[in-house]
Amino acid sequence: MVLPPFPASAANSNSSLITAVKEGQENTALSLLSQGANPNAFDQYGYTATMWAVSRGDSALLSALIKAGGDLQHVPSSFNPVIEAAKAGNAGNLTLLASLGYNVNGVDALGNSALMYAAVDGSTVAVQALLTAKANVNAADIHGQTALIKTAQNGNAAMVSFLASNGANLNAQDHFGYSALMWAAHNGQLAVVQALLAKNASTSLQGLDGMTALSIAQKRGYAQIANILKG
Repeated sequence: MVLPPFPASAANSNSSLITAVKEGQENTALSLLSQGANPNAFDQYGYTATMWAVSRGDSALLSALIKAGGDLQHVPSSFNPVIEAAKAGNAGNLTLLASLGYNVNGVDALGNSALMYAAVDGSTVAVQALLTAKANVNAADIHGQTALIKTAQNGNAAMVSFLASNGANLNAQDHFGYSALMWAAHNGQLAVVQALLAKNASTSLQGLDGMTALSIAQKRGYAQIANILKG
């Protein structure tokens, strides 16, 4: 979780509740709630116990905080609860937030969605929770890159296969004209190249530079990848 600057003098925190949530002491947090602790009191960073619970707690704790009046609607624009839960790989909280009507397709300032963060992090359970909640597997960021492209760049062949099996467009091209296969060739990600070819990704696509996955691999000296791409 990235913390925004916030003046310490503005804090009005119930420090015990926030500390319990941050440290994963869920029974203590629930006990404090039953004693009337304020779920919307904030700490020196401007974060409440409810906000911390999005990434630090399970769905039972987050649900209890929300039922106690914890507010995730009126928070800084930089804090997107679905994205924060995805960054933490917290599938339970993602399912809960989706059931409460939170937008699973919201994006940050760079156009990154919750599904993109979960995919790049390699959290299959979080990605599955988002897909079940109808997250768009083919959403693109400000550079035209999808979760599949980002995951291919990152080298996670298992996640690439998982996304491909769940509707990801294998041949989507970003603003550079590069597909997931082209980026995998560019970065020398052999296992990803093999996974994409197994799903029948196109080898004939060209980037804005006129290069294909094969010519990219050849230029960058990845002979094994080049040989595979030659068929």
